[in-house]
Amino acid sequence: MCRLRRVLATRRRKAAPRLPDAATLRRLAIAFAVLAVLAAAAGTAARADHLQRMRLGILPFADDERLLQQFSPIANYLTRVLDRPVRLTTAPSMRSFIMRLDTGHYDAAFATSHVAALAIVDYGYTPIVKSTRLMNSVLYTRTDSGIATIADLRGRRIAMPDALSLQAILIERELIGHGLEPGRDFTVIYAATDPSAALLAASGKADAAVLTDMMMARMSPEIVDRLTPLLSVESRFFGTMVVAPHVDAHDSAALRQAMLAFPKSPEGLAYEKRLPRPDLAPVEAHEFKQFHIYLPLLRMRLAAAGVP
Repeated sequence: MCRLRRVLATRRRKAAPRLPDAATLRRLAIAFAVLAVLAAAAGTAARADHLQRMRLGILPFADDERLLQQFSPIANYLTRVLDRPVRLTTAPSMRSFIMRLDTGHYDAAFATSHVAALAIVDYGYTPIVKSTRLMNSVLYTRTDSGIATIADLRGRRIAMPDALSLQAILIERELIGHGLEPGRDFTVIYAATDPSAALLAASGKADAAVLTDMMMARMSPEIVDRLTPLLSVESRFFGTMVVAPHVDAHDSAALRQAMLAFPKSPEGLAYEKRLPRPDLAPVEAHEFKQFHIYLPLLRMRLAAAGVP
């Protein structure tokens, strides 16, 4: 009986868990603390690397000089407020700009509302601010062209900005509604930008031009005097800034706050003296649903141009 008790006691001692001593606990605590510090440092280093610079894409709706004039004050302001270099960059065409949106080439980008809608739906971008100035699409004829009605456009040359621009899409659709098919009833000359289209018409290389009313207001008096509005489509689209999906919520919120404060900043007040006042407001993704109707045609034209 005594022997049985000794065996049971031995088994109980073997089964009891062995707790680490105080020295071991201290070593484990130090090891976990070191791992936590290293993980935090790695996260901070990765974040700091991202915050070292910001690449801001600009839709190529005008020539580089005009884009630089319009957006350099904004980039300089963001560099100061966000405390990191903000580099402006654009693309040779709307097609290549959209391709760069798709590949995450930009951290944030300025685009028109239909391109922004595509970036939101197809590429996961987030809209943060918009311009409250609405743009409409207008077809202008050269004053000496002899064109007085839409029917007079038959057999004529119409200069349009990029085929992916909303103003080109809307005016083409409007002319089709009047029984005029592009390529059959009139010749389309696609220019790179709105100003290029206006110059083609004003110089006599085209009989009419398509551009936004906002861009027409910025053209030189010599160009304005040579062109007369014939057809206007109330498209009510706007410029907006979208943020790429790889940008975290903290950086996106900081950018939104900075942009909304821009109009009253020293840079914004100086901007207003040379260019139209930058009226900006917050924007949400649901505001772009009205432009979803144009996305199938936009995707089709992109596919035709070799953009997946």
